[in-house]
Amino acid sequence: MYVDLAPRSPASLSSATTLRRALLVDDVTYNLDWMSAMLLPLGVESIVALNIAEAKHALSHLSFDVVFLDCELPDGFGYSLAAEIQGMKLEQKPAIIGMTSSDDSELMLRFFSSGAEGFIRKPINFERVCDCLAKCKLLDTGKTYNQPVRPKLGFRNIHFISHGNDDQFKSYLRKISSQLESEVTPLVGACRKGEPEAARAIVHRLLSLTPLLESPEFTGLLQSCQRVARWHDLRLLKKIGQAIEWEYQRVKASLRDELDNPQQTQNLSLCKSA
Repeated sequence: MYVDLAPRSPASLSSATTLRRALLVDDVTYNLDWMSAMLLPLGVESIVALNIAEAKHALSHLSFDVVFLDCELPDGFGYSLAAEIQGMKLEQKPAIIGMTSSDDSELMLRFFSSGAEGFIRKPINFERVCDCLAKCKLLDTGKTYNQPVRPKLGFRNIHFISHGNDDQFKSYLRKISSQLESEVTPLVGACRKGEPEAARAIVHRLLSLTPLLESPEFTGLLQSCQRVARWHDLRLLKKIGQAIEWEYQRVKASLRDELDNPQQTQNLSLCKSA
């Protein structure tokens, strides 16, 4: 059982600060990590679970202010758990916020009819999380909160192998950008269509680029896709494909920014001093 009962709390907050606690239920670990990071500046510590069984285990051991609940889970539907939570004898009844990447409008109705107080359509972002917490009266709307900023990619390895030559550096970036552009779209398509063997073949080629990209998030998603494709879990393969598509947009933006405004000298010196 994966359920992590160790809270992911903001170390920067003083011990005197009253923290709220969220249970995050999603079978894609990338989503759990990103949501945990978004909740930290809001003074919310997170407990994570990958399925309904783990969520119930967490609910039986800890009290929660809010449960973020994905719709499609390996052992059932999130709205079914939402209905069960209403009947549980809990010390504290949490607010429930449903989540889905589907465009099926009926799912939102299912969550609300099961007792949910909020609903987020993925991709999840900071503003949507804040809006839901505010509607559930779990966020002080009089405060200003700093949105977590994910660092841009540094491309230090590419700087290093280009030996300080700016033209060579840009040439490497363009080649990588071109290969990503030609591979990621077919990969996402293979995931959506439920073609695991095609997805594995593309991921194998893409993984050769990730040491140069230095993006642990993108690399982790590709490795997860490789495992899921090997298991032939077509439902989860589709969800991983969506996550890859979202993360690729960040990688793409970092490549574009670096091509427009390279910081050759700074990055090269960082690599040499590492």
